Formats: sequence, structure tokens, C-alpha cells
Amino acid sequence: MKYIVTILAVCCLMAACNNNSKETTTTESNAAVNDETPATGASPAFTQNYFGQLNNNNNVYVQLSVKNNQVNGIYFYESQGIDIPLQGTMQGDSVVLFETDTAGTRTARISGTLSNNSFAGQWERLQDGKTYPLNFKATHKNIKPLPVIAGTYRNSAKTVCKLTIIITRSNTGYDYRFQSPTRNLAGKVMISRGLNEGENYIMFQGIKWAEPGETAKTNPAAASGLDGQLNDSEILIQNAGNAMNYFTKLAECEDDKYITLKKEY
Repeated sequence: MKYIVTILAVCCLMAACNNNSKETTTTESNAAVNDETPATGASPAFTQNYFGQLNNNNNVYVQLSVKNNQVNGIYFYESQGIDIPLQGTMQGDSVVLFETDTAGTRTARISGTLSNNSFAGQWERLQDGKTYPLNFKATHKNIKPLPVIAGTYRNSAKTVCKLTIIITRSNTGYDYRFQSPTRNLAGKVMISRGLNEGENYIMFQGIKWAEPGETAKTNPAAASGLDGQLNDSEILIQNAGNAMNYFTKLAECEDDKYITLKKEY
């Protein structure tokens, strides 16, 4: 009888030790998971497009990406379409961004409250401290980033259309030089954004169409410049229309219905 009691006591002691070992292991495992939990205070990562007004009268589009409290993006005026780079930081919902020029010099400071749904605050010109309010709401418009536009573009087709356009960047926008066998022109470049179809467009102001046709009647402004679709390394121009909508933009390329200007590297 004493032998049986002794065996039972030993079994109980072993079971208790085994349970304690399991509890210790479980506690240590939970502690390891807690150690891997990310530190609090970091703003959630997201990328969002916004639309609204700067100074209550300038329509502006903004695209921002937030990650690890760093914010990068661009904004552009609807009337101009040229990307202005933004870079800054975010703590909680408070954001501070700096606008830079083509040389990378800070020219303006934007501060405000940012979320995935809205962006409100003020824009400050660093040169003189002038401030303007800004108020943006999230938009589903498709903002396609602009490529590096400046460079030399030539007609890629083996035709008589020997065309070269050189685009240069300045602090106020872009300029061009147009060279063909019959003309040498210069002027300003305008950028527009097709936010519904997610495309970007370019116009070389002052290059009047050779035969505007009906286009001049319905849209005189379009016929006062050479326009095309702006892609990563090329500009696609429809140079001629059809029987239903007849026009010719460049007389020196009248045999080319479409002109593809390839960027040289």
C-alpha cells in the first residue's frame, strides 16, 4: 500500500512540473510576438490623388505617397499641367511638405492636415512669406506621372518628313525649337492632362496648322499650335484627318498621317 501511495505522489509531482514547463514556454512565446510588434506613432502608408483649390480660385491636382512618415509626390495646376515636386514628413495627421524648383531649391512650404480622404492647410512662399489657403479632397481621377520631357525628338519614320523638336526646361515651364527643311521656329510648350483617360498631352504654341479645315471653326485655339500625345519616350502627332474631318497640321509632312517623334538618348 505504501508503495502505491509513493508512485501516485511521484506521478502528481511530474504532472505539476510538466504543466509549469508548458506555462513557461507559452509565456516566453507570447513575449517574443510582442517584441516583433511595430513601434506605434508611424503614419499609415497610402498613396492618394486629390483635387481642390489653392487660394480658393486655382484648380490643383495633387498626388502623394506616405510611407514610414516620409511623404513624396507632385502637384500641378489644371491650367498648366506641369508637375511640381513635393517632399516632406508626416507625424500623425500633420504634414509638412516643401516645393522645389528645377535646381532642387526649396521655394514654398505646405503645411496642414492630411488623410486618405482630404488635405487642408496653407501654402507659403518662402521668398516673402506670402500664404494662401488650400483645401483638397480625394479624387478617383487617373493622374499619370509626366515623363522627363526635356530632350531632342526626331521623326522615326523613313520619309521626307525630316522633323526635329528640341525641348528645354526653365523655371517657368518648357520651351521648344522646331526644325524642318523649310522652317525654324521657337516658342512655349503647354502640357495638359487627360485625367479621365489617364493620358498626357503636349502643344507647341505658335505652330499654325497648314490646313485647319473645320477644326478652326469649332476650336480655333487647337489650330494655333501643334499638339500630340506625350508618352515616356515619344510624342505621337496626328498630322492629317480624313474625309469626314479634313485637316493637315504640317505641310512639310503632308504624306504622313501620323508622326512619331522619338526621344534621343
